[in-house]
Amino acid sequence: MAILQAQVVPRSSAPRERVPPRTPNAAEDRIGAIGGVRIHATDEQRDQVRACNQILERAQTALKSLPVQGSQLREQIATLNQEQEKLIAGLDKNQHEQLRTRISDIERARDHANAALKKLSGELTKSKPDQKRVAELAAEMERETTPWQEQYRGLQADFEP
Repeated sequence: MAILQAQVVPRSSAPRERVPPRTPNAAEDRIGAIGGVRIHATDEQRDQVRACNQILERAQTALKSLPVQGSQLREQIATLNQEQEKLIAGLDKNQHEQLRTRISDIERARDHANAALKKLSGELTKSKPDQKRVAELAAEMERETTPWQEQYRGLQADFEP
């Protein structure tokens, strides 16, 4: 029978770096992590963020169902891009400053998702699309839309009263 010994390590006075938890819900744990600051938002802005979340949920649902409807997916993402532009343009200077990092992360996630959509659309527009390739590209796009959706959930949490 082995005896386990615990080694006591003195705590450093230096601040520790915050490491995000490695749980299945780690992404959810980071949602709204702009330093715990709530951002004053209008009802219209909160509605826009909710609408963006709903569009992304529908797009992800469409990606899971085969055959993937390319035109429907492109339409949803185009609508989402328009809503996102309206939302960002509607932020006042203070909101924009407070959300600078979040906006940058949202735009980066959007760019990745749009690149994945372009690849998927390219395959779907072929006269005889390879269904295995379509499924792979749909899965890739779903993976790429997840961070985008996480950012919108975080934004929604930042905006909620």
